[in-house]
Amino acid sequence: MRFDHTIKIAFSSFKGGAGKTACTIGLSYSLSKLGYSVLVVDTDSQGNCSDNLLTVVGINGQWEGLTISQLIDGKKTLYDAVFERDKYRSIDDYITNTKYDNLDLLAGDNRLSKKTSELVTQMASFNFVYKKMLDEICDLKKYDFIILDSSPSASGENLQIYAGVDYVII
Repeated sequence: MRFDHTIKIAFSSFKGGAGKTACTIGLSYSLSKLGYSVLVVDTDSQGNCSDNLLTVVGINGQWEGLTISQLIDGKKTLYDAVFERDKYRSIDDYITNTKYDNLDLLAGDNRLSKKTSELVTQMASFNFVYKKMLDEICDLKKYDFIILDSSPSASGENLQIYAGVDYVII
C-alpha cells in the first residue's frame, strides 16, 4: 500500500448506458498498470463489470476464465459478503483475483437487486452495511484504491455506497 489510507471512488449515474462500467474498468486497469493495488467492487446487479474483468475470449474464440455463476456457486460475491456472510470468514475470502496484475474483484450478481428495499430500511436506521464492508476491506491494508461500479438508479443501494466512499464521480 502506497498511501496512509485506501482511496475509495464510486462511479454513479441515474441513467443506464452512461459509461459507469467502462470508466470503472478503465480507471482500475490504468491504476493497476501504474503499480497500484486496486479492488473493483461491482455493486451493479447486472454484473457487467465483473463479467468484463473475469472472462476473456481465448485464441479459439471460446470464453475463458471464471463466470459469475461459478462465483455464486462458490459463495464468493458481494451479495454473499454482505448478506449471507459466515461470521468466521474474512472479507478477503470473497475477493477474487482477475486476469490482470494488481487488480482484484468483489463481484456483483443479480441477487443484489432483491435487497434494494432492505438497504433503504437499513439506511433509515443508520446501518451502513456497505460502509462497514469497505472499512473492513481498508483494514486489510492491501489496496491503494477501491473503485465501485454502481447501478443506474437513485436507490438505497447507491445511498449506501455514497456513505462509504471518499469520492463519487457522476
